[in-house]
Amino acid sequence: MNPPQKDFLWALGGFASAVVLTWLFIEAFDGYISDAQMGLSGTIAGGKWAVQLLLATTLLQEKKWRYFREMGLICAAGSGVLIPYIIFRGEWPFFLGSLISCVVVMALLVICRLRTLMISSWWTVAWFALLACAVTLQLTVVFRVFP
Repeated sequence: MNPPQKDFLWALGGFASAVVLTWLFIEAFDGYISDAQMGLSGTIAGGKWAVQLLLATTLLQEKKWRYFREMGLICAAGSGVLIPYIIFRGEWPFFLGSLISCVVVMALLVICRLRTLMISSWWTVAWFALLACAVTLQLTVVFRVFP
């Protein structure tokens, strides 16, 4: 198996597990008022990943497969942090704490792992910018914390 195929399989496994764990996390939280709100929350999370992969597909050329692998594994690791909430559930503070822990784990991994790819630091900045957009959308559109 050549390197791009291995990277693709690692990326696929990472993103697949992240999608499943993220959806289980969303399902476990009783704070959503409708299935549509839950779907919107998942779409925002998935949309952030899709934008990253689309940018990498068009801009990274030969390093895109390694980027896909790293991002898949980073997303899987972050989503893995959500497992305690998925199993034990809980009130809003546990939900928020789990979410913050997930983001912190992914942020640290993005900073560390993307350096090993020897790509522009722009990719790390872009990840944080997309994170800021996703958090803003979750707070304003999904949960209406801010009008």
